Amino acid sequence: MSIKDRIRFWQFKNKARKADGSSLKTMNLGKHKITFKKGEEVIHGYRELFRDGIYTFASDAAKPLIIDCGAHIGMSVIFFKDLFPASRVIAFEPDEENFKLLTENSRQFANITLEKKAIWIHNEGVSFASTGDMSSHIDTTTTREVSVPSARLYDYLDQPVDMLKIDIEGAEVDVLKDCKDRLHNVKNMFVEFHGNVNEPEKLKDLLEIFREANIDYYIKQANDWAPYPFLNMESKDGWDVQLNIFCKYVKQ
Repeated sequence: MSIKDRIRFWQFKNKARKADGSSLKTMNLGKHKITFKKGEEVIHGYRELFRDGIYTFASDAAKPLIIDCGAHIGMSVIFFKDLFPASRVIAFEPDEENFKLLTENSRQFANITLEKKAIWIHNEGVSFASTGDMSSHIDTTTTREVSVPSARLYDYLDQPVDMLKIDIEGAEVDVLKDCKDRLHNVKNMFVEFHGNVNEPEKLKDLLEIFREANIDYYIKQANDWAPYPFLNMESKDGWDVQLNIFCKYVKQ
């Protein structure tokens, strides 16, 4: 990272830290603006997206189609529109508070479709743990959470997709298993994998989906929270294993 980029990140981080989570704050984000409440989440997003560029991809399409599953408050939308201003973006976010900010942050762009739905394996609605932050997730083990509309990803993959981004807090394996027969329509795919140490078969199942769909992949660790894994492999505050997986379809 260049000195200029380091200074820019330091300046952004210092400004964002002033957000206490109780009131709205608006800041410049490159050529655009970001409205948010929680400074640490925006710092995390800035670091991954705008400093490290983890969603960067190439496309020859005049108007690339981007499907953003788990758009949170819209930092990914801003990144994609900054990368491809003419792109068409379909963004899904079921959390009520996140969706309000996603809507606000998307007003500055054209050709964006916002869906207040959880990406899932059917369109019948799903139980959802709504936390108002990045950890909101589908919870099929209980009916005590909020019920939200759902959208079957399979239905959106009947056309060429230039980028499919999936960050849906643990639902990714079920969703990709359901739509693996249409993954050949996806040129680039980013998947954030969420798992626990006592379920190694979950990652195995995901990689098997990629193999069957002729998808090449590259894996990076997303959250290196355990400095001494032999002493403690289980996180008390979230997923034990988080991986960023970068995928490309391989034509046969």
